[in-house]
Amino acid sequence: MKLPEGVTQRQAQYWIANGYVLPPDGGSRAPGTGYHRKLTDEDMAVIALIARLRRVGIEVGLASRLARKHVHEGAQSIDLGDGITVRFHPEHRYTMLNYRAPD
Repeated sequence: MKLPEGVTQRQAQYWIANGYVLPPDGGSRAPGTGYHRKLTDEDMAVIALIARLRRVGIEVGLASRLARKHVHEGAQSIDLGDGITVRFHPEHRYTMLNYRAPD
């Protein structure tokens, strides 16, 4: 399977080895090195979304949680608190960060 545009093999391997890309069953496939992995379409969607979120400055741990919540649970909007919400386009075309100033 071809990696999403802008994601290197090394990046994807790092994210997988460190548990940032987990299967929907919660991780029955072992993370780390030395394991052959067959990436699913969902895994590739998580990798692509992590990459997009990283490009706008979101740290990899949060990007991973947001991507998995969107891909595996179908979350379209995730509240980060302090008036900040992440909204996902239903077809993965874009992601928006909304900020609402405190009253």
